[in-house]
Amino acid sequence: MTLAITMQDTGLGTTYERWSLNRLLDSLCSRLAIGSALEGPDDGITGISGINSLILARRQIRVTVCLYDVERIALARRVWEAQGCDRLVTFVELSAPRLPAEPNSYDLVWNFNVMPRVPHPGRLLDEMIAASRRYVLLFVPNRANYSFWLHRLHHRVADEAWDHGPVNLLAAEPWAEMLRQRGLIVRQKLLVDVCWWPDIIDPARMLADMVPALARRVRMPSSEKRYRWGYDDLPYYDARAYSAVHRRMERLAFIERLPWDGLRRRFAHHVGVLAEKTNGSRRI
Repeated sequence: MTLAITMQDTGLGTTYERWSLNRLLDSLCSRLAIGSALEGPDDGITGISGINSLILARRQIRVTVCLYDVERIALARRVWEAQGCDRLVTFVELSAPRLPAEPNSYDLVWNFNVMPRVPHPGRLLDEMIAASRRYVLLFVPNRANYSFWLHRLHHRVADEAWDHGPVNLLAAEPWAEMLRQRGLIVRQKLLVDVCWWPDIIDPARMLADMVPALARRVRMPSSEKRYRWGYDDLPYYDARAYSAVHRRMERLAFIERLPWDGLRRRFAHHVGVLAEKTNGSRRI
């Protein structure tokens, strides 16, 4: 399968999304017994594919990453090599949304922004559970975000197909219930990428599509002019060399740090579910 390749992490939104996800994964791995992880199938982040699990490898966790397209794998490998973690990763090229893994092979099986987009999410969830020895983790877009209705409206106004999956699956609880039905224990529901701006990739384009007259008068600032990270200068893994970026991300995380889940959920761009297998875990 040949897909468009995103060569850079571009813009404030992607930079914060990656920073927030890295911080959450690092926190989870600090308290869970994880020695191996499988990420896939594929990767739904808006930046460079195949590097979400790099933060796990920095804790000496062995990782297998499943991606479509050999060129996307080649780019991801360059990032892993630049960070000195290539000895801890195995890449697998996919031709279909399936997990090529033996049963009970990994301590953690997970993916980001993948599940609602696949043709048979329940079947894929069964594969994730089968491949895991212990934990299953998934993240999906958050339909409770305050800007979700605007995102939906933009697709209609621009006459673009909705490509984020069934709306009923864009929340944590449906996935938590599917995991419970399969005998897993839901350990935690998660909020990630919690920030004040709307979950819209290109606000300037949305404004132009929805209010053309206003778009001609208003100049939208573009964070892309400031943040454009290639495979060899990603800022997430060196807080000292990129201290200004990390300080800015910390400031922007003021909502993410709040203790009120109800409020944070309105601003979260993604939600997640962490579940643990039991002896009674099963396929449906």
